[in-house]
Amino acid sequence: MRSFYLIAPAVLVLALAASAPAADMEPTTEQEFVVRSIACDLAEIRMAERALKASSNEDIKSFARQMKADHTKHRKQLMSMAKSMKIEVTEGMTKEAQDELAKLTKLEGKEFDKAYVKCQLMAHEKVLKMNEKWAKDAGNQKVRDTASKTAETVREHLAHVKKLNPDS
Repeated sequence: MRSFYLIAPAVLVLALAASAPAADMEPTTEQEFVVRSIACDLAEIRMAERALKASSNEDIKSFARQMKADHTKHRKQLMSMAKSMKIEVTEGMTKEAQDELAKLTKLEGKEFDKAYVKCQLMAHEKVLKMNEKWAKDAGNQKVRDTASKTAETVREHLAHVKKLNPDS
């Protein structure tokens, strides 16, 4: 029976990774929520790294440094949670995040800044909804607490990104 519990999460992760459309849908289980959250953190880290190279705006670069630091720390916490929940995690981003990063990679300067700010607004609004849902609905107290704390941080990120002026 023990082998089922070790194999089932691996199958879940492989199924999410193999099916890009499914990976972009809202998570329906706590395990999917944790895997999706880790993927979101990776996307934020990669986009922040791009912003540090492509932005011409010091405020946006400062925001990107904060995103990289916060999401790196959060990702480590989630990886620890995944391990305790016996969820095997593979590196990767959702198809949506991959496509967005590909678009950002083609831009520089003010064009990049505008696209990055827009992307950050949309991404953080989406992640906020997801975390608010799981802060209420998760059966696992640790998942609920993590989602609740994450929602607070995402609200701070949203407030910060809304103050950015990509035209300056």
